[in-house]
Amino acid sequence: MPGLFGLDMASLLPAWAFQTLLVVFEILIRGVALGGDGAGIALGVLGLGLVEMLRMMVYLVFGVVLISAVLSWVSPHAPAAALFDALAAPFLRPFRRVVPTISNVDLSPLVLLLVLQILLMVLGREAADGSLTLTLHIQPGAKKTGFAGLHGEAMKIRLAAPPVDGKANAALCVFLADFCKVPKSAVSLVSGETSRAKRVRVDGAAAAVAARLREQA
Repeated sequence: MPGLFGLDMASLLPAWAFQTLLVVFEILIRGVALGGDGAGIALGVLGLGLVEMLRMMVYLVFGVVLISAVLSWVSPHAPAAALFDALAAPFLRPFRRVVPTISNVDLSPLVLLLVLQILLMVLGREAADGSLTLTLHIQPGAKKTGFAGLHGEAMKIRLAAPPVDGKANAALCVFLADFCKVPKSAVSLVSGETSRAKRVRVDGAAAAVAARLREQA
């Protein structure tokens, strides 16, 4: 199988397929019922598999760079030091070009680890405990409650409830709980109580639910 942009597709495609199968396995275990277009659901599951694969890749690079950095500081002549240095070198090379050394100390591993941590935050929107944090833009006082595409990077939701005495927030939690098929107590407002821009946490939301939510965007 030929590579693509320098990437080993013979390794990446099986890894993507494996992560996608794990997502499907989670859907089957949780017994989440998916409605809507089958092609859209399939694309959503493939997308989640891709995100999980990217997250595992970032974790692997993070571990290699961290071990390489620790060995270079505490035991540079250890037998494994040369191996991990060779594995980490391609990822560190671009940073070594722009990050200066201080007193002969190479700071590029610290910068790369910081960048990888940011990537993990971006890719880790679905928490390890199965919760999901949604970034939303709310339009209260609408004729009908429902999803309305995207507003910037946020998912837009129209609510029939007015923005008075917390009625819109309550209606939002009820709507999301019903859509995600979780108890109302599993939906909580993280931020934006009096703002149209809100962040909402849904506990126990499976990967399949995330796929359904992405279909509404």
